[in-house]
Amino acid sequence: MLGLGFIFSLLTILSLMLLIIAFLAILTYPISVAFRSVGWSLLGRRVYARYLFTGIIIVLLSLLVYAGILFTDNLRALLGLGPGHILALTLAAWASYSIAELISYFSLARYGIKSFYIAMISVVGIIIVILNLPTAIEKVFDVITQIYYAFYFLAISSLFASIGSFRIKAVISSE
Repeated sequence: MLGLGFIFSLLTILSLMLLIIAFLAILTYPISVAFRSVGWSLLGRRVYARYLFTGIIIVLLSLLVYAGILFTDNLRALLGLGPGHILALTLAAWASYSIAELISYFSLARYGIKSFYIAMISVVGIIIVILNLPTAIEKVFDVITQIYYAFYFLAISSLFASIGSFRIKAVISSE
């Protein structure tokens, strides 16, 4: 499940990079989240509780991300915030669960699944997004160009996390 989640994550990132098909992310993102959260949770039940925590964090914070994307106007009215603030909160929620996943990548890499070391390149993308949270608040329409390069690092990360995820069972069961 986890590997499929990262494949859908890669598809989400690629659709955002190719702006003409960015609308597909509305479909691929929740599929990615569902597979990844279930995958991390199952791994947490079998191997190490930290992974269960990762799965739960992804579910909870991704709901905020999805709500921020789909219900921006409703949230603006409810919270009395501007669109930039809603976007910044959405990106902060994404960055938070991405940090939880990053920590789990490191843990899996230490199990001997080396591709998770490469997947940790996501830290560069996460930092790019976090550093541009003020841009999201001040210049909503400029934020995509500011965080665009993060997508490259996140795509590489998703690819290698997917590869590593398909090796988890073999590596962990051999210990």
